[in-house]
Amino acid sequence: MRFLIFLLVFLVQVSSFLSQKEYELAKKLKEISGICIYKDSIIFAHNDGGNKPIIYVLNLKGKVLRQCVVSNVKNKDWEDITCDGKGNLFIGDFGNNFSKRKDLSIIKVPIKQVLNRSEVKASVYSFEYKSQSSFPPSKDKLDYDAESLLCDGDNLWFFSKCNDKPYSGVSFVYKIPLKQLASKMTLQPYSTIKTGKRGWLFDSFTAGTYYKGCFYLSTYNRLIKYKLNKKTFELKKTLLYKKFNQKEAISINSKGVLYLANEKNKLLGPASLRVIKKWINEN
Repeated sequence: MRFLIFLLVFLVQVSSFLSQKEYELAKKLKEISGICIYKDSIIFAHNDGGNKPIIYVLNLKGKVLRQCVVSNVKNKDWEDITCDGKGNLFIGDFGNNFSKRKDLSIIKVPIKQVLNRSEVKASVYSFEYKSQSSFPPSKDKLDYDAESLLCDGDNLWFFSKCNDKPYSGVSFVYKIPLKQLASKMTLQPYSTIKTGKRGWLFDSFTAGTYYKGCFYLSTYNRLIKYKLNKKTFELKKTLLYKKFNQKEAISINSKGVLYLANEKNKLLGPASLRVIKKWINEN
């Protein structure tokens, strides 16, 4: 009996190991901030703000295959990337830690051009928050930062990263129908989500993706699955990550394989791409 128990534990550990892989990323991606799986075969990626406005094309192990410069914009604070399923990439240039930016935007780039050219030009959709009148606002209203952008096929969604002091744990949800994208937009919240009150290190959203009718949002320590019911985001499932690091980007392929990327951190290790095969499709 003891042997059978040992064998069972061993097989579970082996299965867990085989279902997860981790790949160290190139130094040029040490501040990776967004990833997007395309046709289950390649990954589009970019770095955080202050880096060059480059879209990187990676293989599924994180190796850089090519790169493309977006020539008519700067990477002021690129935070996430998504695909609309119709041949376009969207990047959220809306990182805003101190809620004082007045130049927030979403940029759109054709995928074919990224794959075939070394340089492209983007369409730029600037926006402002209807409720913001001070730049920056008071410390208890630092709600105008975002790090997660996703697309359900018809709409772009993004979720604010809470930076309030004292910490409220509230994320404001914004919805932009693709048909209503305009050169200048004024946005107001569609809904809100409360994640917890332990602080931004544990409870603020840093990445997001959409898969089979559900919203998957990541913090540094866990992945959270939500289902939208009318205007309420119902929590369905939570995955606690085994390793705590600066997780900034997630994407899910058509088979439910989760790709998770983290930035380089002196204390927490190099930038890496982690692949988790089982969790998304488990009950």
